[in-house]
Amino acid sequence: MPELNSAGSGPKPAAGESTAPHQGSGNVSGSTFDVDDAATYEFTKEVLTQLAALTPGSYLHIGGDESHVTPHNKYVTMVDAFSRQVNDLDKTVIGWNEYSSANLPAGSVVQYWNRGLQQAADRILANDSKVILSPASKTYIPQRQDNSETVGGTWACGGPYTLANHYNWDTGDFPSRRW
Repeated sequence: MPELNSAGSGPKPAAGESTAPHQGSGNVSGSTFDVDDAATYEFTKEVLTQLAALTPGSYLHIGGDESHVTPHNKYVTMVDAFSRQVNDLDKTVIGWNEYSSANLPAGSVVQYWNRGLQQAADRILANDSKVILSPASKTYIPQRQDNSETVGGTWACGGPYTLANHYNWDTGDFPSRRW
């Protein structure tokens, strides 16, 4: 969408092109919306409106992870705007734990998945938010089961992880039992 390739967005299109090239790999977090461009918010409002119409439930997940090239102050501005868009649709916003660094609206839900556990816990408790526990090391199933497998990741668990490890997870033993 050429309208989203404004001054503060990234990556930039190649010379003579109107859109950024397809990345073509599993590496994520190298792109960002332009926080200062109205097209960003027109686009996300349209996407969120369509998603809200498709989902009868009261929740709408905005993601909020994999935004490593977005400066934190711009990230907070965008996430706050996206959260307001969800609230305007009469839905409760959910975001990955990185989202907890923004200004959480009342009733928001943070889905903890990876890193920053104590920081996320502190923000969740300070904002009286709800939490969905889905720590990568316990819930990301497409991880290699053993070293002989060539397909599947190891990033979530630091190495192979069997299905028994996932199925035998006792959520009561998860750190920060305050939740």
